[in-house]
Amino acid sequence: MAQGLAQLAEIRLGDAGVYLVTTVTTSIYRVDLAGATVERVGGYKRLEDTPSDGAHRLRTLNRVRVGERGQWTLHRNADDPDDGLIWYITSNVVSIVAIASPPTPLEPETHFLGPTMTEASICARLDLTTSEVNQLVLTDQLLRVITADGIELYPAFQVGNDDTLLPGLADVIAELSSGTTDEWTWWQYLVTPTEKRNGKAIWQILREHRIDDAIRDAGQAAWAWRP
Repeated sequence: MAQGLAQLAEIRLGDAGVYLVTTVTTSIYRVDLAGATVERVGGYKRLEDTPSDGAHRLRTLNRVRVGERGQWTLHRNADDPDDGLIWYITSNVVSIVAIASPPTPLEPETHFLGPTMTEASICARLDLTTSEVNQLVLTDQLLRVITADGIELYPAFQVGNDDTLLPGLADVIAELSSGTTDEWTWWQYLVTPTEKRNGKAIWQILREHRIDDAIRDAGQAAWAWRP
């Protein structure tokens, strides 16, 4: 996260300014309280759009507080056939940051390989500090990729429903690194299903605790990548 940005525990409708609200599922909302608008500007690509995926006018800001679900209501669009308010509820908020201008939208290709997490959200899910997460990355126990404009992303498949890291991932990355050090190549390999794996991706095999099978497959892939 950029240095010098004010981080808050909560925002209310009467506050002034523009804020980025990040949730545990990696969604990022730009909440403009001066202009009374909200728009989802970052996070994984949804299969279907929801109201906050486009700029909407806020009517109420019921609750936007770190550690709790965000709740607000929106004015309906003119072409919306439903009368009344649009209620919107997010997953748990992990950070609220005051900003001076809108963020640069994430590049579409960052979504192609699946959902991602921000540093704030992965720290919250794993209950680790930023330095501890960085150490996992440096020791190849956690995959992090960086976009062309410097945005750091953590593929979401690495964290299970029990908020622990995928078992055997470090062993698989160790194999892959012998063929290439490109993290984007690792990510594509880890999430791409193949016929020889019965339509499963490596991360799914790891989640089934078939670690030896995953390591063997990764070793074969690394061998093929070598010049």
